[in-house]
Amino acid sequence: MIQFRFASICFAIGFGILSYNGASHAASLEDIKKQFFDYDAAVEFWQKNKSRTEMAKEWSRVSSTYRIWRNYYDVNRERAIELIAFDPSASIIRRGHDIYLLNVYWRKGYRFFDPSTSWNQVNNENICTKMKRQNVFTHSCIDYPDWRSPIELEKDNAKLLVQN
Repeated sequence: MIQFRFASICFAIGFGILSYNGASHAASLEDIKKQFFDYDAAVEFWQKNKSRTEMAKEWSRVSSTYRIWRNYYDVNRERAIELIAFDPSASIIRRGHDIYLLNVYWRKGYRFFDPSTSWNQVNNENICTKMKRQNVFTHSCIDYPDWRSPIELEKDNAKLLVQN
């Protein structure tokens, strides 16, 4: 249980860090696609892995290898990209990077989520527009995977109780 909590905390912290690295501000879809090693696989992951458990399972599989490479990437992106071609763990690193970015975009959309509605039920056009803008995978506000952590679920439920 402690290991799962630690992995969840690392998962949340790790994804939060990239938000400050500026994954996207007003980038075109083509620029966004270039951030991923396999954008099409990222879209597929977004569409198929709807639960936190599914996301965490895959992140757990790739995260330790990815984080080592990520240290190089943070220092010299171009060199890190070049070196990955010679790394026997290249496919794991690429997958980790893409999952990392998936969650960055998910978090950007999630911050607009209104807990007074059910998950993927957006009743406000303004909120929907903001969520669509962050969903660079399907451009929808009603198909977000529910990757909320237990803490986020608890906070959302508490907000719902206060509003009712």
